[in-house]
Amino acid sequence: MLVLRAQWDNDRFERATVKYGILALVLPVVLTVAGGLSGVPLEVYDDVVAVAGVLAVVWLARSAHDLDAPPAVSVPSA
Repeated sequence: MLVLRAQWDNDRFERATVKYGILALVLPVVLTVAGGLSGVPLEVYDDVVAVAGVLAVVWLARSAHDLDAPPAVSVPSA
């Protein structure tokens, strides 16, 4: 969560990158609670956990891509 907070505050990272990270973090927790209350079959839960894993990979890839981008504010050279 600290990484997501730091990415949110840094202009180098796009909002979509941070949103993918938030989804990858929150989705498994929400589905665990919702699945326990509604009686969703285990196979469906396994598929959704796989999707959450893909979201985590997308977040990591976008984070690496955004880190390679030049900063929004240029620093004057001396």
